[in-house]
Amino acid sequence: MKTFSSVIATILAVFSLSSCASKISVDGEWAIKSVEGETVQTTEQAPYLVFNEDEGTVHGFLGVNLLNGNYTLKGSKLSFQHLGTTMMSGLPQDMDVEAKIQNAINAAAVAKMEAEKLLIYDAEGKELLTLARN
Repeated sequence: MKTFSSVIATILAVFSLSSCASKISVDGEWAIKSVEGETVQTTEQAPYLVFNEDEGTVHGFLGVNLLNGNYTLKGSKLSFQHLGTTMMSGLPQDMDVEAKIQNAINAAAVAKMEAEKLLIYDAEGKELLTLARN
C-alpha cells in the first residue's frame, strides 16, 4: 500500500509540474507585430491588445477602431467572447489591416509564448498573430 501511495504521489507531482509549466501569462499590453505572417503597418497608430487576467477582459486598437470584450485562456487554449468595436472609417490600407486582425482574433484557438513573443494560432495550427509586449 505504501508503494501504491508513493506511485500516486509521484504521478500527481508530475501532472502538477507540467500544468504549471504550460501556464501562459498574457496580462498587459501587447503590440500586434504581424498578422498571418505579414508585418503590420498602419499610417496612424500601431494596433495593440491589452489583456486583463484578473477580469478576463481584452481591449485594444485594431488600426482604425477600438475593440472591447472578454477572453478565456486555459492552458494554451485561447478564445475571445462578446467582442465589440467602434465603427469608424479610416484609410483603406488601415481598414485592410484591421479586417485581417479582426479575422485572426475571431479564429484564435491557441496561444504560445516564444522568445518574449505571444503567438496566436487557429485550431489547425496556422499562425495568425505575433504580438510583443509594449
